[in-house]
Amino acid sequence: MDTWHVTVAAILVLIPFLRLMLSRRGGGGRGAGKRGRLPPGPPTVPLLGSTVWLTNSLADVESLLQRLIARHGPVVSLRVASRLLIFVADRRVAHAALVEKGASLADRPTMVSTRLLGESDNLISRANYGPVWRLLRRNLVAETLHPSRVRLFAPARAWVRRVLVDKLRGTGDDAAAPRAVVETFHYAMFCLLVLMCFGERLDEDAVRAIAVAQRDALLYLSSKLPVFAFFPAVTKHLFRGRLQKAHALRRRQTELFVPLINARREYKKLHGGEPKKETTFEHSYVDTMLDIKLPDDGNRALTDDEMVNLCSEFLNAGTDTTSTALQWIMAELIKNPSIQAKLYEEIKAKTGDDGQHEVSEEDVHGMPYLKAVVLEGLRKHPPGHMVLPHSAAEDMEIGGYLIPKGATVNFMVAEMGRDEKEWEKPMEFMPERFLAGGDGEGVDVTGSREIRMMPFGVGRRICPGLGIAMLHVEYFVANMVSEFEWKEVAGDEVEFAEKQEFTTVMAKPLRASPIRFAMDTLYLILGAILAAVVVPFILFPRKRGRRLPPGPPAVPLLGSVVLLTKALTDVEPELLLQRLIARYGPIVSLRMGSRVSVFVADRRLAHAALVEGGAALADRPSVPASRLLGENDNIITRAGYGPVWRLLRRNLVSETLHPSRARMFAPARYWVHRVIVDKLAASGQAPHDVVDTLQYAMFCLLVNMCFGERLDEGTVRAVEDAQRDLLIYITSKMAVFAYFPAITKHLFRGRLEKIYALRRRQRELFLPLINARREYKKHGGETTNKETTLEHSYVDTLLDIKLPDDGNRALTDDEIIKLCSEFLNAGTDTTSTALQWIMAELVKNPSIQSKLHDEITAKTGEDQPEVSEEDVHGMPYLRAVVLEGLRKHPPGHFVLPHRAAEDMEVGGYLIPKGATVNFMVAEIGRDEREWEKAMEFIPERFLPGGDGEGVDVTGSKGIRMMPFGVGRRICAGLSFAMNHLEYFVANMVREFEWKEVAGDEVEFAEKREFTTVMAKPLRARLVPRRTT
Repeated sequence: MDTWHVTVAAILVLIPFLRLMLSRRGGGGRGAGKRGRLPPGPPTVPLLGSTVWLTNSLADVESLLQRLIARHGPVVSLRVASRLLIFVADRRVAHAALVEKGASLADRPTMVSTRLLGESDNLISRANYGPVWRLLRRNLVAETLHPSRVRLFAPARAWVRRVLVDKLRGTGDDAAAPRAVVETFHYAMFCLLVLMCFGERLDEDAVRAIAVAQRDALLYLSSKLPVFAFFPAVTKHLFRGRLQKAHALRRRQTELFVPLINARREYKKLHGGEPKKETTFEHSYVDTMLDIKLPDDGNRALTDDEMVNLCSEFLNAGTDTTSTALQWIMAELIKNPSIQAKLYEEIKAKTGDDGQHEVSEEDVHGMPYLKAVVLEGLRKHPPGHMVLPHSAAEDMEIGGYLIPKGATVNFMVAEMGRDEKEWEKPMEFMPERFLAGGDGEGVDVTGSREIRMMPFGVGRRICPGLGIAMLHVEYFVANMVSEFEWKEVAGDEVEFAEKQEFTTVMAKPLRASPIRFAMDTLYLILGAILAAVVVPFILFPRKRGRRLPPGPPAVPLLGSVVLLTKALTDVEPELLLQRLIARYGPIVSLRMGSRVSVFVADRRLAHAALVEGGAALADRPSVPASRLLGENDNIITRAGYGPVWRLLRRNLVSETLHPSRARMFAPARYWVHRVIVDKLAASGQAPHDVVDTLQYAMFCLLVNMCFGERLDEGTVRAVEDAQRDLLIYITSKMAVFAYFPAITKHLFRGRLEKIYALRRRQRELFLPLINARREYKKHGGETTNKETTLEHSYVDTLLDIKLPDDGNRALTDDEIIKLCSEFLNAGTDTTSTALQWIMAELVKNPSIQSKLHDEITAKTGEDQPEVSEEDVHGMPYLRAVVLEGLRKHPPGHFVLPHRAAEDMEVGGYLIPKGATVNFMVAEIGRDEREWEKAMEFIPERFLPGGDGEGVDVTGSKGIRMMPFGVGRRICAGLSFAMNHLEYFVANMVREFEWKEVAGDEVEFAEKREFTTVMAKPLRARLVPRRTT
């Protein structure tokens, strides 16, 4: 028995029984009867807690809990001194607690050791659910873990892959020797996280010094400080040596981290974000922390100690979990060589046998068996057998038991993933269970609809790094299997016994013989020749003449001649540009007054400009009409690339479009789905004008999301009319002010007056809705209209924003109105236009519609009221139909224009600082050199074997189509838009057979409004497929 148990027991004997009696007064009796009963558990001793602590250690809590659950059921309670701990091992009870009642369990329990060490709780994993936690988590998610940021670290992942491969390969006589791979995995993952955290590729000694400091602190804190949960007023004296040791370990971390943090301060100050050397990255997690201000603490910056703790948290969370998962998965692949062989075949089928060195991040997205292997590894061997504990913010009921306010609630991840009642042969490694027909098909690890496994937690405190963790595990597993055949060491077989450290690791660390797959010598020769030819051109490039892209002649001050031959306000740019591109090539320039506008219609040039040179094209051109109207640019689409833009975009992405928030709007989407079905069904099988229905339905959804209220149809129509009138007037009548605004503001002053009137109308409609939301928030989210009021809205987030660079002021009403207007425009017209084009193609191509319907019914069955959002994720043909619609009919034929922040080169031409650069989305998606039968609607092109297989609409690796833009100004709502399109297309095809109207056939002529719509609006005959 541990010495400290004896000590505590002795202390208890000496405590007067009078204190015991006093301490129990008011603790039971009538109140306890009314409040329900606690979950079952072992007997307790007053002050000490559960009697099991007399014979069991906290370090062995998992095996103890397994015995208790076998005896008492899937929800048990224990007491540690006066603290109540609840443990849940049932997936349904976990869902009820974390999802259905998530707000009540979003806090963390107080850590006594933290207070004893004098540390704050300003950590994402430890902070209570509130403003500081939201700020820190939002910063991490939006500025480091968002896909646009994750792509910035692709070169870092490729470098770490090489480090990993080189260390596994060994040298000389060591090359074929069995080796313990755990340390290699851990070192490689730690290299990656250090680079992401500090923005610097450190040498091995520096990385290992940080790794040792981290591991020493982590293991000591997790193993030696739990003692302070028992009577901290006593134990802080009995074990003061442990506190001194913890302080020393923290000082060591500070000594290592602060110089790296200071180096990043200097980098931001002196280099403005430009890498100063090859080992320096343009972005790091530390950069984002240096920008944080704590509004509720005098708007102060984070202290060095707080940043050191946040860096430590980042390194711990991303290293041990990933390296542990990799070890377990590779151990299973060694023990199951047939699974390893099947995975290798999938990898080679995707990447080819052409000596490709790296399985790219884009490649892994198209490998279902790889994802199944990773999911099976996380199910059977979750790195953490329990998620971080939750604290009950109020009395609540779970599984029929009372969970009192302040209780600590723990969820047993491994027990759920290995539950024999839920999984077939759970202790066998069977990736096929996650493929079609398996008992894990369609499993959602976020647990939003139901929990089957929860390796990343579930609910509001779900791991913010879920996406990047899955990417890292899939990427490194794929590359390790691609590079080596992993074999068991004779006489040193793999064993699956577990050992609890910070994560649950293999008790006997994995040893293996990685045998490198041979590469044809031809590839080495070709690589050497290529390097000899290309490297001199990279190191000693020939200077080129710096000339603008070609274009028609220009008249000084007035601009390009072709523009002067058109009526000043009736320029139709797309037809004109198509003729110019046919004459001059895929990049042309025009002058509008003194301004240079460049138009790009080639995917490779677009990638070079937006991805490779992305920072230089992250600005927006100024809009003369805004200045004339006295408006600022504090909206996401128009703000310059800087702090205000980052703040507004981060707010939108993290607080409204993030998957955890998007799921909150699922009832709104279902309601809108019913609106569409009811309106489409109202005309029976008579021809139906569907455009207005689609437009109205999408607008209902966006109004609901924006203002948090389900408005009546009359109000929605009024808001919609005000939006459309303003939008069409701005796009059609305000372009004139790009020419000599000092003159045109007088010549066309009537247009400015009209805009003011449209803005006033918008304000009259929007402001009462915004003020209603202010009142809702003021009263803590309580409302009398619970059925029509959502608990969250975009306006809520705007009301919380402070502008640090402008005196930490709140947004003005006019700024909030413009942001709401932007939100409604961006999410309505684009989505409804895309829906119209896709449904038109399905009407025109009944065989495609039939094939899609077959996929939908096979997935959902007849009884479901809707095709759910979870259902659509498993419909590859549906996604192919949507992608083909976006390729052939992108709602916007141009992305919003970019502005060159500095002189730059694209395609051998000079793009001067200040030039406006436009990208022709439709031309890129319809390029006959890139797409087979580009003007035909062929969804199969996006399935395996098609010319669009594996296309990434983000364009990070290469651009094939770019309906949402590409690069730093990529559409913030990309995932949201794809979700809406797939959801509504699936439900409309499930509900109706869409038929062409005889004598009123579908035509695909285009008309430019805010988006590019059908010149002849879609009419169709809808035949109900289901009886209601």
